[in-house]
Amino acid sequence: MNHPHPTRPRAAFLSRRNLGRLVVALVLGVLLLARGRTVTMECVSPFAAPAAAGAAAMPPMPATDWFATHPMHGQSVNASPADSFLVEGTYFDENNDGTFTQIDTAKIVTGDVILWKWVVGSHTITSGTGSTDPNVGALFDVSSSSTATRFSYQFNSTGTYPFFCRIHESFNMKGVVVVTQNLSGVGPAPAPGGEGFVAAPWPNPTHAGATFRYALSRPGTARLTILDAQGRRIATLLDGPAGAGTFESHWSGRTSAGTAAPAGVYFARLDVPGRSQTRRIAVVP
Repeated sequence: MNHPHPTRPRAAFLSRRNLGRLVVALVLGVLLLARGRTVTMECVSPFAAPAAAGAAAMPPMPATDWFATHPMHGQSVNASPADSFLVEGTYFDENNDGTFTQIDTAKIVTGDVILWKWVVGSHTITSGTGSTDPNVGALFDVSSSSTATRFSYQFNSTGTYPFFCRIHESFNMKGVVVVTQNLSGVGPAPAPGGEGFVAAPWPNPTHAGATFRYALSRPGTARLTILDAQGRRIATLLDGPAGAGTFESHWSGRTSAGTAAPAGVYFARLDVPGRSQTRRIAVVP
């Protein structure tokens, strides 16, 4: 008896024929998702934790719509950058160095400029740790899109400056700029006993900031901070190793949070090997 040839189930036939293509497609999809280069999602993930009550959470809308009702803040400078971030997908890529991490960090010295360069999508570049930060946007809060492709900011005070994208905050789109003191040597080391402040702060009184000249007779740790009238530290200009010599450091007149110090009396405290000193500064309107 002749037995008819068994009919191969169509589903099984298709799955075997396309198995190779399917595997390749899945691998490519995983790689694209890992790099954040899938279609840019201009929405908040439905699985993200809800924003805290009263927080200035970013709604699922393009940056241009957000800034239509929330004025941008932060003046871009026209200067050569010391480092840069690419703004793309759901992350800030520091200097396009190919070593992608979710939160990249740039390290610069006082007076240096950071450049943000738009690549794709609609974003914001907003100072602060997130929308619940009480100082959110104090330094800058600007759009990064096809109509606003570059933003540069000069950092004149030491500190750690986090920033994030309001639109993609739920994707942890953040970055950090760490600023250390750029010691400006202006003279030789003094004889032992001559360390400390070697000139009065200037200008004093001041409308915004002052310059300090000090000396170390031998290498060591130097710390220069600004205190308010109650003795609370509001800014750190220098905190680390320094060589022997005479140096200058500048205070921009802003607190560590980036806000302008209000009019009043302040004190610069200097701690160097062998001496601790303070100098009075008056900030006037």
